[in-house]
Amino acid sequence: MGRHCPLARGRLSSKWLDVRSTRHAFQDTLQGRFTETIERLTGREVAAFMSASHQRPDLQIEAFVLDGGVEAQGSPDQPS
Repeated sequence: MGRHCPLARGRLSSKWLDVRSTRHAFQDTLQGRFTETIERLTGREVAAFMSASHQRPDLQIEAFVLDGGVEAQGSPDQPS
């Protein structure tokens, strides 16, 4: 955060927490819509949904694990 006094660092940290909280609330709110869209487009069920954000650089990712994935394919030691 550069050279800021302790009070300024605390305020900056608080703003980052507000941003993260807002992003998480947004992701939680839209999880159902995201999941429904992926299922409709792929014709497969979503087994898991994961969402994360990162600052500096500002990045976001929404990851979907579809049914019939790793478990259905078997492990490298046990081909299906």
